[in-house]
Amino acid sequence: MGKRVVIIILAILIIDQIVKVWVKTTMAPQQTIDIIDGFFNLYYVENRGMAFGTTLGNSVWAKYALSVFRLAAIVAIAMYIRKLLQDTRIHRGLVYAMALIFAGAAGNLIDGMCYDYLFEMNPDISWNWIRDANDNFVYVDGAPVVRDSGFLLGSVVDMFQFTSRWPSFFPEGMAGEDIFGAIWNVADFSISLGVALIILRYRTFFRKAHEKTEVTVTEDGMTTEVIVEVDDSIGIGRWAIYFGVSVLIFFGVLIGGSHLWAKTLNSIDPGIIAILSLAIAFISYWSMREYIKR
Repeated sequence: MGKRVVIIILAILIIDQIVKVWVKTTMAPQQTIDIIDGFFNLYYVENRGMAFGTTLGNSVWAKYALSVFRLAAIVAIAMYIRKLLQDTRIHRGLVYAMALIFAGAAGNLIDGMCYDYLFEMNPDISWNWIRDANDNFVYVDGAPVVRDSGFLLGSVVDMFQFTSRWPSFFPEGMAGEDIFGAIWNVADFSISLGVALIILRYRTFFRKAHEKTEVTVTEDGMTTEVIVEVDDSIGIGRWAIYFGVSVLIFFGVLIGGSHLWAKTLNSIDPGIIAILSLAIAFISYWSMREYIKR
């Protein structure tokens, strides 16, 4: 299994870097290429943070801290994968999920470590300008201040964008707005997929086989105790049903809840209603897995 894990990691890293280098050397900053009209396109941007633009601040030290944190996380994940590979009882799906997370984190770290050396930094692009604590650009003598460059200070290249929008029958504030506006890359997708697999398959990956003692009586009247391991993992069929029902609940709560919110409060906060809908869907998913008899 170790060889498969290495192959998965290398494949994701190679694909991630090929796409990033192609975008960086072929597309102009903020250029858009339509892939599926009205649903998906390429949009070249760079960000100073982690997955989906998450940062620890705008200073150079915040960038260093972010890169060091990412490096430490990668080392920790690598050690955990090594530990999993040494345990034959571990579900291989968990190992593959951790490999996806490791590859994604490493892919984005490569950008920060190497891209300022491989590519010339363009001082005319806004993502290379320094921002203050209020997220405003810093100017000196009317010109924007350019960020520092070097090891661990490079920006992450992003390019994938969903362009789907909420239908017109959604309340004002959601109708016509982007469903998922974040711009991401192969590494971000790899991390998200690995985390999603762990969340949705946690009982399979972390199944706790419990011991059950069985007593048998032989013909001569002697009794013997046999300890049997009972697996409490869930089958793929049941998992698919639970997941499908939770998806329906999510959209039901999202549509119905947003209309109820708009009707009662005459306003709508799409971010809050989406988070609430997701939370209710996950609660229903856990409830089905934990309490419904198989």
